[in-house]
Amino acid sequence: NDNPPGPIVVSGAATAVDHAIEAAKARGIRRAIKLPVSAPFHCSMMQPAAEAMAAALASADMMDAAVPVLCNVTAAVETDAGKLRENLVTQVTGRVRWRETLLAAKEAGVSCFVEIGTGKVLSGLVKRTLEEASIVNLDSADDLDSVPHDERLLAGSTGVRCAADADDLLTQQAEAVDEGLGTRRASGDVDVDRNHRVHAFEDVVGLEVGAA
Repeated sequence: NDNPPGPIVVSGAATAVDHAIEAAKARGIRRAIKLPVSAPFHCSMMQPAAEAMAAALASADMMDAAVPVLCNVTAAVETDAGKLRENLVTQVTGRVRWRETLLAAKEAGVSCFVEIGTGKVLSGLVKRTLEEASIVNLDSADDLDSVPHDERLLAGSTGVRCAADADDLLTQQAEAVDEGLGTRRASGDVDVDRNHRVHAFEDVVGLEVGAA
């Protein structure tokens, strides 16, 4: 995996990884360590999981993305449902092109990155790759108020979703909630009330946080 500039993560059989660590140290690399992970993610050993993913997605009703998705397995933007389905399967065994993905986001004009969920691992990787980027961490719905409304926005979990600006993203989230509730908002309305934003956050992270 190509995460921030510098560090590289390799995966595979435990013995092969051990040999890689020994070879790295023998060639003068200062720090080569074995990561405490539960599986050899993003390599060919995950093929059974990829096949299970493909089988699950084959029957899933997927539509073209309304908001472009920047996929870290290709470092490219996709909206086509078929290609997104393919990328979701490929990423199980494919390497993570995170550094290239961030550079592609910057090239597209993204200057603010939002990490959704507990922790700041991805935020740290962003900062090491794009030192000038602004970063927001969303651990709960209350943190939504910290998202700047005057900058381009990148938000992501397993993938990253791009919007022209925060108002656009909030509007799209509200419309998605409205569709589920059977209600509609006035065209062009970006004054998204707190309850809509909370429900939109719940929809993104898959958790029920409740309206404050």
